[in-house]
Amino acid sequence: MGRTYSTALTPKSSQLAWYDREPIDRTIGYSGSGIAPHTATVRASYTVPTGKKVFVGGLFSAVRRATAATTLGLVMVYANWQAALCYFRYHINNTVDSLDQGNHTIGAVLLEGQVMQLMTWDTSTGGTIDYRMGVVLTEFWG
Repeated sequence: MGRTYSTALTPKSSQLAWYDREPIDRTIGYSGSGIAPHTATVRASYTVPTGKKVFVGGLFSAVRRATAATTLGLVMVYANWQAALCYFRYHINNTVDSLDQGNHTIGAVLLEGQVMQLMTWDTSTGGTIDYRMGVVLTEFWG
């Protein structure tokens, strides 16, 4: 006569995998047109809620020269978390309608209370820039 075996299919730890802990998709973003030169400026920010963690999936950024600068400078869009520069894209081109854009996989995990910021910076004199940035986040119970 045969025997029936059963094996518990539970994780080694008592906590479920992140994707089984009520994940919620979130996005943060910024879109600005005709922005004049400026120092480092926070455009959007996100704080991980109490009891949660966040998986940072990907980031989109685009920088477009809208009007020519009098003196060309460095234009940057960047994302940082926990006071560390974690991603940036720069643009050094004074041609009107020049565009620099990209999609990037990040793959970081932010912990409860940590803050992510989307920032811009333009060291040019005169001229304007169009900015677009977005980050895809998955929030889950920590």
